[in-house]
Amino acid sequence: MQRFFFDLMEDDNSVSDENGIMMPELDEAELEAAGAIARMLADRVPRANHHEMAVVIRDAGHTPLARVSLTLVRERMS
Repeated sequence: MQRFFFDLMEDDNSVSDENGIMMPELDEAELEAAGAIARMLADRVPRANHHEMAVVIRDAGHTPLARVSLTLVRERMS
């Protein structure tokens, strides 16, 4: 088990994870990040036509290990 930290980036804002979560491996951390982004987006639909959310997963030494992101684009067809 190792501690992974999940830093959230949403458009021009970012929030650093100071506590982290103990998980067995990076694959599990990536799945946790993807689920977190999906839950956050489901709670609120942004009004902007282009919206990006990302989670950067890092280790205790602040080294980035992976990035999981979701981009929502709304466009009218007529």
